[in-house]
Amino acid sequence: MAQITLYGPREAPFVLKVELALVLKKLDFTLEVPQDPEDYRRWSPETGLLPVIDVDGTRVHDSSAILDFLDERFPEPPLQSSDPKLASSQRTLESWAEQSFYFYWMNYLTGIRRDRVRARARVSRAERRPRL
Repeated sequence: MAQITLYGPREAPFVLKVELALVLKKLDFTLEVPQDPEDYRRWSPETGLLPVIDVDGTRVHDSSAILDFLDERFPEPPLQSSDPKLASSQRTLESWAEQSFYFYWMNYLTGIRRDRVRARARVSRAERRPRL
């Protein structure tokens, strides 16, 4: 069995994309979440961008390149069609979806973080209130 480590923040859309591909292919993996900026530089020295995947010592960065690598290394089940014309259309759709929905995904995540901060503040205020 291959030793697979996925590096990246859990909530990042491109990390999620790779994580879902690994789950679809039923591959066991470990997710390493960055704790500080140095993790980005250490795990992805060329670009400093995540996700990066390490499969038995081979590192690949960029979510689309990672999916291609996974299909080459672990062909079943395939992530895209074996028909080159259909596979090209799938890649075009993938690229369009990434560009079109990234803004909305990040706004969604920002809203979740903001809501968590507000909820923590409400709990903190409630804990400081005198009890009668």
